[in-house]
Amino acid sequence: MLVAIVVIAVAFPALLGLHNRNLVLVGNDQNLSTATLLMRQLVAQVELQTEFSDYGNVSGNFDGYPGFRYELEISHTSFDELRQVRLRVLWDERHHADLLYYVHREPES
Repeated sequence: MLVAIVVIAVAFPALLGLHNRNLVLVGNDQNLSTATLLMRQLVAQVELQTEFSDYGNVSGNFDGYPGFRYELEISHTSFDELRQVRLRVLWDERHHADLLYYVHREPES
């Protein structure tokens, strides 16, 4: 009986620690999924623009998603019809998701 209590006393805190870690990992995964979907939304907005906007650096918050914010930078490349887009979605002091891609527009005739 005493051996069983000792085994439980040793195993129970370890199991609680593992469960707590799993909860933290699930929370991080949910935040990363949310950040990825928000990033996808911003990419669609940039790609739907009919012409390039030279707004350089833009940052803001997402409506309906407290704690999430973004930083967007559109910069020139050596080609007139091509822009480099850097996008970062942040959700606390330590976590963020980054994306770097290029957008092409045909020159106006």
